[in-house]
Amino acid sequence: MGEPELVIDYFRAIWNDMLARMSGLAALIFTLLQVFATSFNGANAVINYRRFWWIVAAICFVLTNFRIWRGEHLKLVAEQPKFILTLEHIDWSYEAPSEETIIIVALSILNRGAPSIAQGWLGSFQTGPINESMESVSLLDTWLLASPHSLPIPIEPSETILAKTLQNRIEKGALVLGRAFFALRGDRRTQLSNPTFSLVISCCDFNGTRFESDTAMPSELLTSRLVIPGEREMKLGGSSPRRAG
Repeated sequence: MGEPELVIDYFRAIWNDMLARMSGLAALIFTLLQVFATSFNGANAVINYRRFWWIVAAICFVLTNFRIWRGEHLKLVAEQPKFILTLEHIDWSYEAPSEETIIIVALSILNRGAPSIAQGWLGSFQTGPINESMESVSLLDTWLLASPHSLPIPIEPSETILAKTLQNRIEKGALVLGRAFFALRGDRRTQLSNPTFSLVISCCDFNGTRFESDTAMPSELLTSRLVIPGEREMKLGGSSPRRAG
């Protein structure tokens, strides 16, 4: 739509809304002002009535512009994505060759707004007053999610929540479940075994608006093992992640 069409639409909206305002409450105000001006002001009646008319007309104009802006703003807000991230469970693995700890977060993302992809995943790991950023990891090969009491679960690169939400947009009302992989430098097994840490995961919609999960504590994340629908347990040898790029 070009600028002339936008200007025409603006004045059309002003005219339609202003007529509605001035044909209702404003018309009643004009009538009362006319009675007041002609009954109590004598020779100044016409002057006062015109002054009152311009004041009410200016008020109607301002209110009309506000109402039009408010309507367009509400429509714009309604057309924006609204992600709700919920952390469900975490696992971890220390990778000695790279001297880093891989944290695997099972989470869900619900979209209550307009359809959008999710991108720009970030994580933060906090222990006491120290807050550290976690590096997002993209898998290039199958990752075997090991457990000491059950069979490993193979996680394919296409099954991670990063791949699911980047390749396909999340429709309004849709819920996506998956796992996100993050890396922290060093051996963090002691910190993760001590329930004093907290996690926050975030991502962006297609506009770059960032959405954060609520802060999740260990008591909420270190529960019994979680198997996401579509995953399957299988007995295979160990594997390590390989990053894209």
